[in-house]
Amino acid sequence: MAPRPRMERAAREPFPRFIKPLVPKQFRARVYPGPPELEEEFRGLTADTAVLSAEVVDIQAEARSVVLDQQSDG
Repeated sequence: MAPRPRMERAAREPFPRFIKPLVPKQFRARVYPGPPELEEEFRGLTADTAVLSAEVVDIQAEARSVVLDQQSDG
């Protein structure tokens, strides 16, 4: 099993960066423009707090559909 990413490691990656807590509601999941904003949001938590972290991607378009009983809504 791969080790879970920790805040300590995510804070060293290039910014802006999307960071989300592995445990819901520990802090706001969002794109952080830089370390100062992340440190402010992360106050009171430890550097080994588990997070999901990713580079920001530019989405040009998005399409969604719901399938129920083998029929699509769109």
